[in-house]
Amino acid sequence: MPSAWVAGRFVATAHAISALDPTFQSGVGVFETLGAVALRLPLWEQHVTRLARGARLLGIALPDFAPARAAASELLERNAHAGQIMRMTLGPGGLCITTRERGSRAPVRLARSEIARE
Repeated sequence: MPSAWVAGRFVATAHAISALDPTFQSGVGVFETLGAVALRLPLWEQHVTRLARGARLLGIALPDFAPARAAASELLERNAHAGQIMRMTLGPGGLCITTRERGSRAPVRLARSEIARE
């Protein structure tokens, strides 16, 4: 069964996020989607920088990204696919890292909210 890394520990993906998680409850969070190449994350630093910038704008506490980097590498190995996409989600509930197989989801449409956060 695939794993996820949630708030500092590995869990089965099926149990990754509780409906009571503060991020899920508040709807406040930031995420970054990274492409893995041969079980490596070549743009890790750029994604972490952007994730941190978004978290600061929302007033979300930043985790220590050093253990997250190690966990991300281990997660890629645990959930090895030919090509992987990694998602880091950070909110009041902490940092969650998941992976999925590249191309395993239908395309999505994104829209920027016109509602400003006060």
